[in-house]
Amino acid sequence: MEAIQNDTLLVGNVSYLNADDIRNMLLDRHVIVCSESAPTKKKKGNIKWYSVGIFNKKFEKIFKSHDFANVIYFSDYLSYYSKPENEFEQIHEVLECCRKNKVENFVYITSQEVCKERETSIARMQKSIEDLCNYYSENELINIKLIRSPYLVQPENKADYLNQLFSKAAKNKKVEIENKAEDVPNFIDVRDLATFVYRLFDNLQDSQEISIFNLRPYQNQSYKDLKVRMLDYFPDTAIDFVEKTGGDKLQLGDDNAKKEYSWQAKYGLIRNFDLYYNEWNNSKQKKQNIFSKLADKLQSESPLVSLSEVVVGALFVELLNKLYEVSVQFKYIDFRLLFVIIIATIYGTKLGFIAALIEIVSLGYAFTCTGAKWELLLYEPKNWLPFLFFIIAAGVCGYVKQKNDDDSQFSGERIKSLKERNDFLEELYNEAMQYKNEYKQELIESRDGFGRIFDVVKRLSNTVPARIYAESIPVIEDILDTKSIAIFSIQDPKARFGRLEVASQGIRNKVSKSIELSNYKSIIEEIDKSEIWVNKKLEEGYPLYMTGIKENGQYVMLIAVYQTSYVHMSSYYANLIRILRGLLENFLVKAWEYQKAYENEIYIDGTSIVTTKYFIEQLQIQRDMADRHLTHFRLIKVLRNGMDIEQINAILQTSTRSNDIIGLGADKNIYILAAQVDHNTISYVLDRLAKVGLECKVVSEIGEE
Repeated sequence: MEAIQNDTLLVGNVSYLNADDIRNMLLDRHVIVCSESAPTKKKKGNIKWYSVGIFNKKFEKIFKSHDFANVIYFSDYLSYYSKPENEFEQIHEVLECCRKNKVENFVYITSQEVCKERETSIARMQKSIEDLCNYYSENELINIKLIRSPYLVQPENKADYLNQLFSKAAKNKKVEIENKAEDVPNFIDVRDLATFVYRLFDNLQDSQEISIFNLRPYQNQSYKDLKVRMLDYFPDTAIDFVEKTGGDKLQLGDDNAKKEYSWQAKYGLIRNFDLYYNEWNNSKQKKQNIFSKLADKLQSESPLVSLSEVVVGALFVELLNKLYEVSVQFKYIDFRLLFVIIIATIYGTKLGFIAALIEIVSLGYAFTCTGAKWELLLYEPKNWLPFLFFIIAAGVCGYVKQKNDDDSQFSGERIKSLKERNDFLEELYNEAMQYKNEYKQELIESRDGFGRIFDVVKRLSNTVPARIYAESIPVIEDILDTKSIAIFSIQDPKARFGRLEVASQGIRNKVSKSIELSNYKSIIEEIDKSEIWVNKKLEEGYPLYMTGIKENGQYVMLIAVYQTSYVHMSSYYANLIRILRGLLENFLVKAWEYQKAYENEIYIDGTSIVTTKYFIEQLQIQRDMADRHLTHFRLIKVLRNGMDIEQINAILQTSTRSNDIIGLGADKNIYILAAQVDHNTISYVLDRLAKVGLECKVVSEIGEE
């Protein structure tokens, strides 16, 4: 059974999000929403809400019960009027859960307070949070994306900026806009934000550093326009601008959202003002049916108030009797009986009988007013019937009311019982999922399993050293549970430098392209003694672990582990590195021996230039590793300018590095495969080649002009 994949957790200020927004943002991903204000265990399609706060013990349990690949945190600062007090602690708690549960991607969506010219307390807090995110990105290798967004707009939300403006204006209260009239309203619609998050996850790129996106609001608008539109709907409202002290201008830098994801805001505060007003107005008009509200009010009153209402109702019935006693239309309507039925139906048997007694007295009094005597009413049984009907009506209607209440209470208790059973089963399910994920992790981390060993052997078994380099990084990362591996090659026993061959994506741009071997003399001596060096003193600039691979008694490769969890600083972990070193040494030595045996098929006679077939194979290997973010390279074309292969070979012997590959292209031109060269260092390589008289240029394909 495979663990759940691609689960996404939404946490923080999620009050602006509804199911449609979440679906637009994440499509059919399985989504969990956690917030103290969320509905309790509500589920809609692939989205499930938990009414759980970040510091609640259940939050960590939910984290462990799901295999979250992505976590999105919505900052409280996205609300214009919000002043959160513990956002830093909440972010820290969520990042800790991400670290413990090996979450791949963390997206933090916050406001742009930190981009303002004037430093504020909120800006300082946001800067601290961004520093915290940087720490987890660098040390825990979590892929973190930081989205600085304008304030969110959703008029249906009571905490929303427009909602509060509309509510004040509707009560004819004075509205103050705390901005200059010509400023652009820095607000963004939730639907625009959802679109950007969708594009971000649709083409999510891993990076060694935090990626920061400063979103822009819709531009063609101003607060002056907002005042004009407000007056269209609230003409009697006083609206004034209250300018702040200044320094609120935003310094947003490059528009990476537009450059990388072709995103820009489509909804504007003024452009869609009518839409926002209608959404706010519709949310206000969702009122309960008047009769239902009346019934709820009556049922919720205290007994004294209910009794008072019965008395007032009885007086009203007396008034009706006086008004319509001579009316033919109401001759056959008994207001007293109708009143008893209504009271008994709404309040039940007790107040129903009280209403019946009141109407019995009222009817008796009405009889005496017509000239009948009390004795006649008491001693003539046929005159009792109207009075009995009041009692019977109160009893029957009260009984029906009581029976319905009892049935409703029974149903409520049954529903509560079923809900408790469902909660219990859900807890069991979550625990089962947790155990499943733990078992999966134990199976993955089982270093002694035959299947595990077979997988490593299969991936490293190759006759091309470059292929072994490419596979060694994911193999070592998987087994050692770290993404900070680097492999350096030593091409000559007398070499001064070790050249970087491949490195984990997370440290590829941080590790030096070459290391000076004289600085590692004591480390290599320790590796000679115990096969592995451990940085027990935590010397800065050096890896935590290092081991080496020998060929003919000389070191030809160094393997470095730069970062790992403190729990891995153990002899067991060191033994794992020794085992991996032995496996790599076995396969690499065999691959080098194989290449030496077939040197005549690899190199052009009398030169260090490889054949076209071999060069194309090495080029494809480099491209594969670059696609997996394991290395950098550049393909350089050497223009012959009348020189033959031997002349070019003689020049390149002294102007290329030991890990560069020189080859003959299918177009009969000479090409250099420059390893670990990127856009920052290619200019130095071209300058070095130009100094020895070679005219070169960078190309993307063999044969490119």
